[in-house]
Amino acid sequence: MLVFLLACASCHAEIASRYARTPMANSFGPAQAATPIESVPVTLDHALSARRYEITRENGAIVQRRTSTPTGDAYALAATHVIGSGKNARSYLHRAANGEFIQLPLSWYQQEKRWAMSPGYDAPHHYDFSRAVEPGCLACHQSIGCERCHANHTNKSAAVCLDCHLPAGSDLSAHSVNSHGYRMLASPCSKKSSGRLQCTTCHDPHGDTNVVQRTRSACLDCHQSHGKPECETCHMPRRAAEDATHVQITDHGIGAVEMPVPRALPKPAARIPPHLKTGNDFLRAGRPDLAIPHWKKAAASVRTRSEALNNLGAAYLDQGQRALAEKALSEAVSFDPDSAEAQNNYARVLAAQGRLPEAISRIRRAIALDPGYAAAQYNLGRLLHAAGQVSEAMGAYQKAIELEPNNPAAHLSLGVALAETGRMEEAAREFRLVLKLQPGNADAARNLRLIGRSR
Repeated sequence: MLVFLLACASCHAEIASRYARTPMANSFGPAQAATPIESVPVTLDHALSARRYEITRENGAIVQRRTSTPTGDAYALAATHVIGSGKNARSYLHRAANGEFIQLPLSWYQQEKRWAMSPGYDAPHHYDFSRAVEPGCLACHQSIGCERCHANHTNKSAAVCLDCHLPAGSDLSAHSVNSHGYRMLASPCSKKSSGRLQCTTCHDPHGDTNVVQRTRSACLDCHQSHGKPECETCHMPRRAAEDATHVQITDHGIGAVEMPVPRALPKPAARIPPHLKTGNDFLRAGRPDLAIPHWKKAAASVRTRSEALNNLGAAYLDQGQRALAEKALSEAVSFDPDSAEAQNNYARVLAAQGRLPEAISRIRRAIALDPGYAAAQYNLGRLLHAAGQVSEAMGAYQKAIELEPNNPAAHLSLGVALAETGRMEEAAREFRLVLKLQPGNADAARNLRLIGRSR
C-alpha cells in the first residue's frame, strides 16, 4: 500500500496526504510506528477463563503477559504489529520467527478508553496466545491503498467497499464491525435510489471532508428537512456491534429490512503444517524416535504447538528422558493451560520427580478441563494412593472404571487399595476381573494368592 501511496503522491500530493491520515490508511502496521493511545501498565482479571493478564509497554512495544491461571502458568508475547487504526479499537499481533502472525488476547477499545478481551475471546475457553491469523483475515487491513479503487477504473461502486465491509459468517444482515456496506445496500433508501446511493455519496474515500454535511445533503436530495441538523443521529444511530460489544458503530441500515443474501465470503483454508501429522503417523507405526524431529518442527507453529509439545513430552517421558520431558511439557502448559492432556502428562513428570502435591494439582486441573478423561482419573487415583490418601484414591479409581469399564490397570489398583483397607472379598472381585480382561496378568494372580483368594 505504501508503495502505491508514495507513487501516487508524486502527482497527487494533496489527496495522498489527506488519505494517509484516514483510518483506512492506518488499519495495519508495525507496532513501533503506531501512535501510543493505550493506558499502561494495566492488570486485567478475566473471570470467565480464570486468568489474569498484565499489559505493559517495554522498549516501545505493547507486551501482554498471562500471569495467572488455575495452575499458575505464565506466558507473554510482545506486539510487533497493530491491526485497527485506533479510532474505534486496536488489536495486537505478534509476528513469530516462522512468519506467522499470532493475535494477542487483549484489545484496546478507544471509545471506552480501556482494555478488554479481543473479539471472540470473552469466553471460558478462548484462543489465548494460540490464534494464528490467516492471510485472508489480513487482506483487507494490509492493502487499503490507492490501487484498491483506482487499479480498476471501471469499478468505483460499493462493490469495492463490499470486498471488506461484509459481516462475518452467514448472517449478512447483522450489525457487525464490517457490515456498513451491505446494510446500506439493504436499506430502503438504497433500493429506491436506483443505484445512486453509494458509499461514496456520504464518505469521501480520500478523507478530511465533513461526513455529517455530505450525509445531510444526500438525505435532502429526496427528503424534506424537519429541522434536525444531523439526519444520522436518528436514522443511522451508533450502537454496539454484535461481534465487538465494546465498539459503537454507525448503523448503515437506515431502517433496513432483510434482503436475499447475494454471496458470502469464503472462509480462508487453514494451512496446517504437515509435521504434526507425520510425527503422529510415525508414533502409530511404533517409531517415536522418528516422530520426535517432526514434532519439534510442528512446535514452531502456533497452529500445532500445543499438541506437538504434549506429544514430545509424553515421548520423552516414555523414554525415561525426564529433563527433556519436563521442558517440553512445562512449555506446553504455559502455552496452552487448557490442554487437559498436557496437564495430565506434566503431572506424570512431576510425580516421577517426587513432587506429588504439584502433580495432584495438575491432574485435578486436567479433570476439571475434561471430566470424562479416564486416564487422568486413573492417574489421580495413583497419585492419591502414593500420597497415602487411600480412600480418595479408591474414589478416583472407581470414577476411572465408570468411564472405562474394561481398564485392567484401574481394576488392579482398586483391588490393591481395597485389600489395604481390609476389604478382601471386594479386592478379590477386582483381581478376578483383571484376569478376565487379561488372563495372563501376573500381578492379579499373585495378589489373589496373597490374600488367600486364589480360587
